[in-house]
Amino acid sequence: MDGPPLPAPRPCPVSDPFDPSRRSGLLLTDETLYPDALLDRGLLPATTATLQASAARSHLLVSDRVTQFSRAAITDCTTRLAGRLGPVTACTDAQTVVDWASAAQLEQVIMHHVPTGPAADMLAGLKEALAAQGIALSQQMRPIDQLTWPSATAGFFKFKRVLPDILAQAKTENIS
Repeated sequence: MDGPPLPAPRPCPVSDPFDPSRRSGLLLTDETLYPDALLDRGLLPATTATLQASAARSHLLVSDRVTQFSRAAITDCTTRLAGRLGPVTACTDAQTVVDWASAAQLEQVIMHHVPTGPAADMLAGLKEALAAQGIALSQQMRPIDQLTWPSATAGFFKFKRVLPDILAQAKTENIS
């Protein structure tokens, strides 16, 4: 298949520190719609931004159904957690995220780590752009990602063989 080369395997990233007492914003992408663990760790966002990256999934026309699915997933998350997210703003790219964070006078933006894909591409340079405004970007690894990352090195079928053990460990450790 034609396309960019696969990213080289690398160690699991470590979560950036964040201070729940600082004025914080939560950034959700259509790939990271389970912020419950962050909220349960004490994050009380003053405001939340969403970024729908579904249109960037292909250089070809993306199906309306894909776009509608992503939009519905974002709506489901923000509705489910409405009482914990503060006001929600839809952003369209890294610059609108910076504008949102600046307008909300945030000290830090918290988001889940997005290693590759359309959201990662759209947010390239976000850390530096926020830093230029005096705003920290804290990228967090979800516990389930930390658990699965070391086994995700060589395609689905190799990963599939270890998946039952990973799921059993996640259940034992109450990881979601």
